[in-house]
Amino acid sequence: MWQSVEAYRLLMEASDFSMSVIRQVPCPRCRAAVEWTDENSCKPFCSSRCRLLDLGAWITEEHTISEPVQEEGLAVWAAPSEQR
Repeated sequence: MWQSVEAYRLLMEASDFSMSVIRQVPCPRCRAAVEWTDENSCKPFCSSRCRLLDLGAWITEEHTISEPVQEEGLAVWAAPSEQR
């Protein structure tokens, strides 16, 4: 299957390297760099403060969904007894 043991070893080293790179994403609130790791309980936000500020913006309707919900899409989310 593999041309050589060396080619297989190089492939494994490359995949190990890509798995060890920590992905960073911008915080949706303040745009600070956020490490996307299991230890980061606030992801995708940089802090609890940014997470709460974003939640407050949704509650006060500063953030809204741009398109109205389509009726046919509601049937997917309805309980079996509510479906027509």
